[in-house]
Amino acid sequence: MPRFVELSHEIVAGMKTYPGLPEPKVEVLLDYEASCERYQNQAEFYIASLHLCGNTGTYVDAPRHRYRDGVDLSGLPLDRLANLPTVLIDATGAGAPSRAMPSAIST
Repeated sequence: MPRFVELSHEIVAGMKTYPGLPEPKVEVLLDYEASCERYQNQAEFYIASLHLCGNTGTYVDAPRHRYRDGVDLSGLPLDRLANLPTVLIDATGAGAPSRAMPSAIST
């Protein structure tokens, strides 16, 4: 039976994503108190707006990223993304990104 590891993490305003790309921005559009007032205490909810680049969070490099006619992430079936050979890159303390860190790669 395959073992899956959840790699998702919280996205917060100001977090670093990739050098040179913008940090995520989070804006509250309507909070609980404002929604109660707006809807005469008949409903309450929280609505936020997120502005982030595609490299934010757990990242899959879909063919569309590199090739104009490639499919984007929505065009990749889940079975193409799961149960694949894995590569673990321990970049702890690696400093600035480099093109290759062969000593940090294990399979």
